[in-house]
Amino acid sequence: MRWIAAFTALCGLLIAGLVWRLATAVRHTPPTRAVRTSAPEAKALAAPLTAPVNDAIVAEPDGAAEAWPPAAADVPAEILAPDLSSTRPAIQWADERRDQAVLRQLAAAREVLAREPSHPRALADEYAALRTLRRWWEAADALARRVALEPENIALRFEYAESLIRLQHWTSAVDVLRNVVSHDPNHAPAWHYLAAAQQALGHLENARQSWTRVIELTPADPTAYVHRGEVLLAQRDGVAAAADFQQALRLDPANAETALSLSLAWSAAGEPAAAERVLLDLVARAPRHVRALNRLAEIAWQIARDDPTRRAARLEVAIAWCRRSLEVDSNQPAVQTLLEKALLEQKQP
Repeated sequence: MRWIAAFTALCGLLIAGLVWRLATAVRHTPPTRAVRTSAPEAKALAAPLTAPVNDAIVAEPDGAAEAWPPAAADVPAEILAPDLSSTRPAIQWADERRDQAVLRQLAAAREVLAREPSHPRALADEYAALRTLRRWWEAADALARRVALEPENIALRFEYAESLIRLQHWTSAVDVLRNVVSHDPNHAPAWHYLAAAQQALGHLENARQSWTRVIELTPADPTAYVHRGEVLLAQRDGVAAAADFQQALRLDPANAETALSLSLAWSAAGEPAAAERVLLDLVARAPRHVRALNRLAEIAWQIARDDPTRRAARLEVAIAWCRRSLEVDSNQPAVQTLLEKALLEQKQP
């Protein structure tokens, strides 16, 4: 009897152990994951999109990744894509109600393309799905295949150039956009992107000429004047840059950024008084504009150092602007340092 009891207890222990192992396995089984994009695609996810998009599909990093974004100097802000690869979660689960339908559309299009690579509707569906999923590298490749099949389709070629701009492939974008404007010299958006890409590459003279063409086609748009002014500033032509920023302000008088640019242009042209007048007008409209207050302090400080006859008066002005700026934002070490220098200079005979 004792032998039977021991055997029964041992069987019970074995069964309990098996049940515990099964329960543990169930608890640690990961959920089914969404479709993942590759690392290069993840780097392009930050680009802005004109059509509604969702953020549900994000790539996992898969090791070696090329530097992103590529270095570019003086790039207009509206065509830059911020790099969110280090701040966004590595994985997000797909939204069943939205993404799965798009993924099915993509799979169906690619199934057709596997049999018929030039199927026009399938190519269009593939691109539409990739665009919605924000898989920009694949979307650009899909557009390139469509362009190869329809080389005379200028609208399609422009859309391909737009995708290259999103990926910051400036050189390739310039080549495509030159083709677009050669076929349609009045295509203002193409000229705009061409100028922006040339500016990003540092081809300043070409960019200036392209911005001039944008202005000829859209004279009431202040944006092109602003960007041509930026190019002229980079070319050290402060007077011409100031003229462009002035025109932009006439078209958009409330734009504080353009006013700041105009003050910089006047300073570059050796006209600090003109720069000061622009900033005083801006501060009259926006009394707590910290950058304008700081620029006024810097101008007064520089005049005090350059013109001994106005030294005392301009030091007082610089001190007043520094204090006013620090009242708005006390956490400005550079402004605090300038204030201390001005106060020390004021004590000297």
